[in-house]
Amino acid sequence: MEKEETILKRLKGGWDIFYTALILGLTSFGGPTAHFGYFYRTYIEKKKWIEPDTYADLIALANFLPGPASSQVGMSIGLLRGGLHGGFLAWLGFTLPSATIMALFAWFLQNSQTMMDYDAFWLHGLKLLAVAIVLQAVQGMAKKLSTGRLRATITVLTAILVLLSNAPGTQAALIIMGGLFTLFFEHKGRREDSDKEGHEDDKAISHDTGNMRISGIRTEKRPFVSKRTGWVLLVIFFVLCMLVWLASSLAYALIPAPTQTYVELFSKFFLTGSMVFGGGHVVLPLLEKDVVQTKWVSPDQFLAGYGLAQGLPGPLFTFAAYLGMLIAGWPGAILALIAIFLPGMLLMAGAYPFWHSLKKYHVFQKIMSGVGAAVVGLLLAALYDPLWTQTVTDVYDVSIVGLLWLLLHVWHRPPLMVLIISLMLAWIKVLLIL
Repeated sequence: MEKEETILKRLKGGWDIFYTALILGLTSFGGPTAHFGYFYRTYIEKKKWIEPDTYADLIALANFLPGPASSQVGMSIGLLRGGLHGGFLAWLGFTLPSATIMALFAWFLQNSQTMMDYDAFWLHGLKLLAVAIVLQAVQGMAKKLSTGRLRATITVLTAILVLLSNAPGTQAALIIMGGLFTLFFEHKGRREDSDKEGHEDDKAISHDTGNMRISGIRTEKRPFVSKRTGWVLLVIFFVLCMLVWLASSLAYALIPAPTQTYVELFSKFFLTGSMVFGGGHVVLPLLEKDVVQTKWVSPDQFLAGYGLAQGLPGPLFTFAAYLGMLIAGWPGAILALIAIFLPGMLLMAGAYPFWHSLKKYHVFQKIMSGVGAAVVGLLLAALYDPLWTQTVTDVYDVSIVGLLWLLLHVWHRPPLMVLIISLMLAWIKVLLIL
């Protein structure tokens, strides 16, 4: 009897975690910063599942690590609430709505030639929205991550080198170089000032979470995984990185033909998920290299899906489900989705037990500031090619992008509203030209 009550209690708790995350996945528009605001109101003010200072620490760690920050925070809250199965249910609920819509959209594209033929306005409208969204993202990220002459230089040089080079591994190498350049070329006085500020920050914290700010005294919290489990998860992450890199390199030599696509798909999306620093928009240049330049997906299909993802609630990483569906059907959609989320989740759970010790070493902060500047450069390069070069073809397109940017950046209109307006403007353009 007691055992049955325990099982029922766990089932009820699991359903509560999943249902709460599902509602957030259906209603959380606006990207990670807005997601943090929704999470705060739901998990802290309404549910009271965690304390504000714990929440602030989760946000800080998620922004420090690669991966989808809001999904990492949501998963961590699920872990704190219900253990490993709670973390999985929190991720599943938040991810499921937009992932399903994106996969279904790709399925309709594959099975409806009419949709692909009738791309005069709706497909072009989605692509124009993607240009405006990335333009806004570059501006916002540059203000935070490309401050100062050194970081601004890293951003611009990274963009130039990406545009000039098509060599494999260029993007990953530039991200690493950005971190090393910042570490070695910032002068000593600047570092000392930063260290002083860091010691002051150890006493109190303040993290921007959308419409509010969370401030609180740091307190040592019992992590949702032990240090031993954390080490295991980190080792699993690095072992998987090596395995998927080897699998991707040897896919056509050693792996049977029927499974080559699946192995390569998982490898590419896992490695991409391991390198996304600075926000979900960074997936654009990384995935474009992997799926467009390899002819898996056409540029029009890629940009149309990316544009649609901007107008949906939930994480931008569900763009992977769309691409996976186009490449390998429903198995591909599920595989790509798991692969792109898995690195960030392993790192988040694995690093949390060590976070209070790790953040005392300001060398990591220096490295990550350079990494952030480099990823802004990647996004800046993607804004020009493929977005601008393959989408903006005349003065009408320039005007539409300008209006969409105005609505997003100045008037702060909801992304779904801007998506609808983008489609309408693209349709009006067709009428004017005809």
